[in-house]
Amino acid sequence: MTLLTLALASALMVLPATSSAAIVGLGDQNASTFSDPLFKNLGVNKTRLITPYNAAQDKDQKAAVDQWMAAARGKQVMVAFNPKRTMRCPARPCSAPSAKQYAKAFKAFRKAYPKVKIYQPWNESNSKTQPTSGKRGAKKVAGYYDVIKKACKRCTVVGADIQDIGNFTGYVKDVNRFIKTKKKPKLWGFHNYTDTNRFSTKNTKKFVRAVKGKVWLTETGGIFSFTTGSGQVSLPPDEDRAARSMEHMFKIAKKFRSRIQRIYVYQWRITRPDDRFDAGVVNLDGSPRKSYDVLLKNKRQFK
Repeated sequence: MTLLTLALASALMVLPATSSAAIVGLGDQNASTFSDPLFKNLGVNKTRLITPYNAAQDKDQKAAVDQWMAAARGKQVMVAFNPKRTMRCPARPCSAPSAKQYAKAFKAFRKAYPKVKIYQPWNESNSKTQPTSGKRGAKKVAGYYDVIKKACKRCTVVGADIQDIGNFTGYVKDVNRFIKTKKKPKLWGFHNYTDTNRFSTKNTKKFVRAVKGKVWLTETGGIFSFTTGSGQVSLPPDEDRAARSMEHMFKIAKKFRSRIQRIYVYQWRITRPDDRFDAGVVNLDGSPRKSYDVLLKNKRQFK
């Protein structure tokens, strides 16, 4: 199946890329993704990593990031931070670092990975699973944004990375209000999984209206299956639905093309058969799903 897909790649109709079409990247946590022939065939140039904010200060975590960065060599990397690995969010312990702790950790990260020039202060910071949720959390995230802007003046810093749940518009407005840096952000990150997988545009529309500047869909895609932490099946396994959701993702980006500049699809594949969240474009055994073919048809947007 894998070889067949590769052989047919040149025969598939590719959608024409226009100057207003969103650039597509792909985020995944596994270093092995970058050596997959199917991944290489897409021509992915932009990728994203989520890692603990103190990764460069944690020997074991740094080793994992080193491996990932080596595999992603030559790609434009965006890094999003989350809690250190000793945290058990949303269970306890689950706390956010002080601005001073964050600044020290970021300085170490920049020293370890100077080629990384794009950052998100905190991944899905408005989620209740994170120690950065709520108004107090928004103030912390604003402080992290200020830290990165001060420490790396040539870096691209996404204002906040927002999940489309709860009062996400109120949260992002709080972050913007609390930011002390003179120039307010002109770039924001949004995870519009609900719109993409429920075939809507409502949340994306709300978000682009709530912020000024450009928007990157920093995590999105067609979900194959999803079971909540309480065991409720939110999306049962369905390859056809996931492919349709992936197609809808591109339609959303086209609808808001004056605002949405980039899309980062998540993910390449799961690592365990019992993973509750599976948005992989290939199966656990490495064979392509139908959502992979959707990406292949839009290959020219992987710039």
